[in-house]
Amino acid sequence: MDVQVNHRSTGTGKELVRCALQKAQVGDLISVKEVIAYVRKAAPDLPETDCQLTELIVVAATSMGFCVVFDLHE
Repeated sequence: MDVQVNHRSTGTGKELVRCALQKAQVGDLISVKEVIAYVRKAAPDLPETDCQLTELIVVAATSMGFCVVFDLHE
């Protein structure tokens, strides 16, 4: 998954996760690690924890037909 960061992005964790997933296609593998890195870079002061972001990623990605890779500790 190759995600480009728009440094002017602000918003909720849910909005930023959806933004990170927008270019993926059904069946793609979504890296939790990459999406969290994208969100943190786009909004460094976001109050959500990594655990909360992981939940948002799983819910959004699976509802959009993506597969989730839990690679945070690699």
